[in-house]
Amino acid sequence: MRKTRKRPAGTNGADRRRLGRIPAALAAALLALPAAVSAQAPDPQPEAFGDWVLVRAAGVCQLRQTRLSAQSGAVLLEMLLLPPGNGDDGALAGLRVPLGVSLPDGIAWRHPARPGEAIALAWQHCDPALCLAAGAISGAELDRLKRGERIEVGFRPLPSANPVRLPVSLRGVTAGWRALEACVSSGD
Repeated sequence: MRKTRKRPAGTNGADRRRLGRIPAALAAALLALPAAVSAQAPDPQPEAFGDWVLVRAAGVCQLRQTRLSAQSGAVLLEMLLLPPGNGDDGALAGLRVPLGVSLPDGIAWRHPARPGEAIALAWQHCDPALCLAAGAISGAELDRLKRGERIEVGFRPLPSANPVRLPVSLRGVTAGWRALEACVSSGD
């Protein structure tokens, strides 16, 4: 088996320095949104962009793709993107997976064209249903997401289990990102 080099979500020193302060803000935004969506009526006109959806609730806008189990309808994976704020480039990224995931083994995604390079996110929080990993990604990584067709997210569901690898379509990320920036700048 070929060794995969995991690296922090950012690609340069500035991105790695931001990791210490951004995931807390991202985690707060990601954790607040599901509660806000259930407490108020969801956006009556959700905007779909290919395989991604722009979600708006309680002053938070995020781009989201959710993978559900065909058998049970349970969430297998949810990927979220938000603008980083403060004029920074890149994005804030989040991955939510079912509770029970092996936290020490981490979670990351890979592009098919770069199989030896993984974009790892740091675990932030687990609630009764899902665990959240989050971090800042560089402008270059955001551009790869916009240009790509798909990525593969990998994690171990249990410490002794084989890794799970789930494909995530990137169809619609570019148009969805533009709408997300407009949503954030309009204060929705």
